Amino acid sequence: MKKILFLFALIAMISCNTKEPLTESTLSGTIVNPGDVPVMLYMGNEADTILVNEDGTYSITKNMDKAMTLSLRIARNYSSIYLAPGYNLTANFDAEDLAGSIAFEGDLALENNYSKEFRVLSTELSQGMRDLYLASPEEYKAGVLKIMEAKNDFLNNYVETNPDVCPEFVEKEKISNEFSYYTSLNTYEPAHKYYAEVEDLELPEDWYDFEKDIDLNNPKYLDVPAASRMVNAIVGKKINEEAGLGDDAWGTAALLGAQFDWTMKNIENADVKSYLLKSNLVQILDYAGPGGIEEYIEKYYENTTDQKSIDEIKEKVEVWAPLNVGNEAPG
Repeated sequence: MKKILFLFALIAMISCNTKEPLTESTLSGTIVNPGDVPVMLYMGNEADTILVNEDGTYSITKNMDKAMTLSLRIARNYSSIYLAPGYNLTANFDAEDLAGSIAFEGDLALENNYSKEFRVLSTELSQGMRDLYLASPEEYKAGVLKIMEAKNDFLNNYVETNPDVCPEFVEKEKISNEFSYYTSLNTYEPAHKYYAEVEDLELPEDWYDFEKDIDLNNPKYLDVPAASRMVNAIVGKKINEEAGLGDDAWGTAALLGAQFDWTMKNIENADVKSYLLKSNLVQILDYAGPGGIEEYIEKYYENTTDQKSIDEIKEKVEVWAPLNVGNEAPG
């Protein structure tokens, strides 16, 4: 009898350990005044048109391997939507005022309510940006630092009031606030020259020192748009400095080769490496097609385990195939 019970326990344990990970998240709800303008849900480069029933209800399920922020859009009106695999969200709204009317319920209501309130705060904090652009470098830096601190205070107060907010979500928001501040520092020089109508601006020698402290191998940055854009910008600057190809090299195989060489040599994290290689590859694929860069396409396939991205690149190559020499033009 004991042997039988042990066998059942063993089978149950194996079943639990071999359970497939959750990969789906459902967004559903009711739309008031849906109208004729399509309701779109954007996840990265993917765009889905949401089917709205006659009674205004809708439901859409997305496959994802990690939590991410999507964009729900009706024409130019939009709202950020935070989804995570294994968790569902209800979002009810008036199509004539998507951002202002949207109300959340369900597993991820706390996170999405934060995003809605944070958007209002960000709009308020950005009201004086033109005056800051006209200020001196020291005054500008103090101003944008104050903005970052206000955002962090808002986040901390929200978490204190709502302790059940997902820790992963909170961490991403902190990273976003930090890198939004760095982005502001990068924006100052061109913005000041534009608004002040001057050609020259002398910045403190340590203005861009923050770039030295950014870990380019940190995969957490890939899931935060402000951080991933900054990583791309810093890497691009380093490649340009090392290769010395100049502005005319943009979109060429020579620049792509320099990008691949630098990334392979300096980036150790597999996810970050795959992200950077794909970003560089997609730029030239979309601009000029696969001609002359076949070796880098193959090198990308060899250095990523992201099958979804591999399929995306192969699809882009196939789109250009009819335009290759020796093939008939499409149509």
